[in-house]
Amino acid sequence: MAHVITEKCIGSKHEPSCLAACPTDSIHPRKDEGDFAGTKQLFIDPGTCIDCGVCVDECPEKAIFAETDVPAESAASIEARRRALAGFESRWKGLERHAGTIPEQVDYRLVGSAIARVHWELDVERSWLRNPRFYVDQTVGAVFDALTAPPPLSAERTRSVGQRLDQIPRTIAATIAQNFPEAFGLKTNQLVAAGLVLFLITLVVNMIARWIVSRRAEYSGAN
Repeated sequence: MAHVITEKCIGSKHEPSCLAACPTDSIHPRKDEGDFAGTKQLFIDPGTCIDCGVCVDECPEKAIFAETDVPAESAASIEARRRALAGFESRWKGLERHAGTIPEQVDYRLVGSAIARVHWELDVERSWLRNPRFYVDQTVGAVFDALTAPPPLSAERTRSVGQRLDQIPRTIAATIAQNFPEAFGLKTNQLVAAGLVLFLITLVVNMIARWIVSRRAEYSGAN
C-alpha cells in the first residue's frame, strides 16, 4: 500500500522537504529531473514506495496520506472513486443480462441497482459539497472505526488513529471555509465561529479518543 500526495500540495511555496526525507526516492519530480521547475504538484511512485510514512510528517502542507486514509472529500479521492466505478460498470455491462439462472439474473439487477446508487452519490447528491455531517462521519467516524476494531492494537493501527485525530480540526474547518459559503449564505465571521465550535467539539473527541487508545494499549500489554 503506497502513500498518496493530495491536491493540498498544488502550488505549495514551501521547500519540498519530503523529497529529501524519502528513503527510496519515490517522490517525483525530483530537483534533478527536468520537469521539477514547472511542476504544480508532486506525486509518489506506488511501485517503489515502501509505505514507511516518513514523508507524512515532513510535508508542511499535510498533503500526504496512506491510501486508506486519504480524505473522502479530496479531488484525488473522488476521481479515484469515479475511475473504480467506471471499471466495475464496464465489466458489469459485459455480462449477459438474460443468461444464467433466475437467482443469477436477480443478482445482475441488484448489482445494477448498487451501481446506480453510487452514481447518485457521486453525480447528484454530492454530500461532500452540501452536507456538513458528511465531514463529521469522515473525521470522527473514521477515528471511531479505527478504535473499535478488534484487538490487537498494533503500532501501525496506533499511527493510523493518530493521523486521523490530527486531521479532524483541519478537515472540518477547511471544508466549511471552502465549500459552504454559497450553500448556506454564511459570512466570514459566521464561518469562523462555526469552525471554532467544531474545533472545540473535535478537541474533546480527541482527548477522549487518546485516552481510549492509551487504555487499550495498557490492556493489550497486560494480556
